[in-house]
Amino acid sequence: MNWAGGERQILLLLSVCFLLGGIAGCLLEETFPADAVTDHFLAVAVQGYHTPSLWREIGCLLKWPVLAIILAHVPLTGVTIPALFTLRGTILSYGISAFVVGNSLEGGLASGALFGPICLLSLPLFFLLGAEALMRQIGAEAPPRKKWIAAAGLCALLLLFCCMIDRHVTPVFLSALLMTVTVS
Repeated sequence: MNWAGGERQILLLLSVCFLLGGIAGCLLEETFPADAVTDHFLAVAVQGYHTPSLWREIGCLLKWPVLAIILAHVPLTGVTIPALFTLRGTILSYGISAFVVGNSLEGGLASGALFGPICLLSLPLFFLLGAEALMRQIGAEAPPRKKWIAAAGLCALLLLFCCMIDRHVTPVFLSALLMTVTVS
């Protein structure tokens, strides 16, 4: 990235928004617990979790980056991108805390297996897109078209890899992990 300056402040802003969303998600789960849903999910996962459909996976992985790209081209980018990061932090935190609060060790392991591999690859991409949008908003120089196309291709490959992990590795890993924990 060829950012003229301000990248640290923008990444700090996005991180704070994401963290505040995470705190809001924990408080939201405390107010509206999802114990019944997570208990059912864990019971089904122990018996053997089914592979999710490809289109569901693609939709889940692409919705946040696509929203960041769309919001990068609307007039109030300085407001919408931080709001999007707050919302993403809230939803992710609500899902993780729903598993952990009601199910302790099993829930913590399940949330790590469910959200971990995908978030390790998709969240940095999400932050990159959000930071690029805000840098463009303040007038920083955009990267050359060739670099942008190469970066977009790499991001698409990473998201495809995430999709394959979530469809083929996560169900098997989650079932084995939960069987081990519930048997012990």
